[in-house]
Amino acid sequence: MRIWLHSFLVTVALTAAPASTAQSAAEAARAEAAGTDAGVASAAVAVADPRLDLARGALVLVVPESTNDNVVLLNATTGDLISAAFLTDNAGLSTPTNAFQDVDGQGLLVCDQISDVAFRYTSAGVPEGVFAPAGGANNALLDNVRGCTVEGGTLYATSANGANANAVATFDAAGTFL
Repeated sequence: MRIWLHSFLVTVALTAAPASTAQSAAEAARAEAAGTDAGVASAAVAVADPRLDLARGALVLVVPESTNDNVVLLNATTGDLISAAFLTDNAGLSTPTNAFQDVDGQGLLVCDQISDVAFRYTSAGVPEGVFAPAGGANNALLDNVRGCTVEGGTLYATSANGANANAVATFDAAGTFL
């Protein structure tokens, strides 16, 4: 099974806070690897975070698996596989690129390269349909989505083709194009 960790690695880079001057680079790296870096935990609230605290209390990584058009769950501490097919929506997912908490922190968003949308799911994995663009796919806004993230209640999604080629499209908390 091929798992794309691109969204996790990018998100960590966006959420990682600089180490304090009193903390060595080695200590900061060890703390971050162990998931104990306070800077990462506090910043994760404001920026899309692929980790999700499920109702059962496990802190997990939500990782797109583009080969099989689904999203897997990994234990955030050990990296162990929890579910090889947590989000599967064969009617919609077709090369998911990113998966993370949605703009209100209550569910999940999955950006999809081929479907040209961000799908919304409950935190239990139940599909709720297209989140953005509101009203469904619109290639004038998003076409060939390569990545996306949420910050401050706004979804940022890249569009590689179409009328909005080589741009970052922004959407509000309702999925409406800004």
